[in-house]
Amino acid sequence: MFKPNIKYTQEYRGYKIMANEQLKCNKKILDTVINQIETSTAKHNKVFVVNFSLTYPQTQISSTNNKDITIFMDRFTKYLEKDKKIIDYTWVREQNTSKNHHYHVMPTLNGNKIQNQHGIMKEATRIWEEVISSEASGLVDYSSTPHMLRKDDPAYQEKLENCILHASYLAKENTKGNNPKRVRSYGCSR
Repeated sequence: MFKPNIKYTQEYRGYKIMANEQLKCNKKILDTVINQIETSTAKHNKVFVVNFSLTYPQTQISSTNNKDITIFMDRFTKYLEKDKKIIDYTWVREQNTSKNHHYHVMPTLNGNKIQNQHGIMKEATRIWEEVISSEASGLVDYSSTPHMLRKDDPAYQEKLENCILHASYLAKENTKGNNPKRVRSYGCSR
């Protein structure tokens, strides 16, 4: 069956993306991610883009709805808004073969207010542990390289393209669609 919202090529809107015949991308999510990065970099001279995942402990059954990510994003954005660090965010819900789903989160941050991810990841870990009532280690994974996009950087265009390439991972289709009815597979700031 033909799905018009799936992107089958390795390029989209002039950017290289993580897509091929085996790894297809959801066009709506891809547009959301690209728009977020383009809009953030148009408004700010320095943008810091971070990607991290939120998982549940193996011993815990995840909620069937998106209540946990909604609470997490509300608290996390309030924390970031205090110092005017956050610009936008996107999150996606995924589930492959494990019993629990997980989330990928991509905030775009004001690069004039933040230079590295360590402080915000410490806070993200604290908030996620609080939301799911668990102190198990490794539930927030921020092992992917963050991207600092500065308009005055001679390598700006190359760094922007690399950032979008990595961010396109959030749009991969193969781990989405396992949600219960009426449970969204992604969300973003307005």
